[in-house]
Amino acid sequence: MDALDERPRFVDLDVDQELRGAIVHAIREALNRQSDPLSRERIADRMNQLLPGLRHRITERRLNSWTAKSKEYSEFPARFIPAFCAAVECDEPLRVLARALRQDVVDAHALAAKSLGENLIQDAALKTQRRLLLTRLGA
Repeated sequence: MDALDERPRFVDLDVDQELRGAIVHAIREALNRQSDPLSRERIADRMNQLLPGLRHRITERRLNSWTAKSKEYSEFPARFIPAFCAAVECDEPLRVLARALRQDVVDAHALAAKSLGENLIQDAALKTQRRLLLTRLGA
């Protein structure tokens, strides 16, 4: 049974407030970085570099419109979230989306740590098997 089967049938998956909050927080963090702070204009430029085939470039104005509370019908397009996360070096918006589905985002470091742990467990199991076989053989 996967995680989608475990959640209630009629769950509210509207993540607008959480997602908008995560995006605004990521922008603030990027603006206030000690090393290499990013302006909203620079964030938009980075996103454009990561999305080279866009018909309409992302501008500071568009970025502001997607994050403003007063813009009720202007939401951050889902297709731009990966580029945004890469541009600001923050995966919290992705985590908001994953949490809504009772999932989690695992970064490369955590994945490598998991793989190492599994490898160590396999190694310990093989050592135990080897020791048992040597015992049986009287060696």
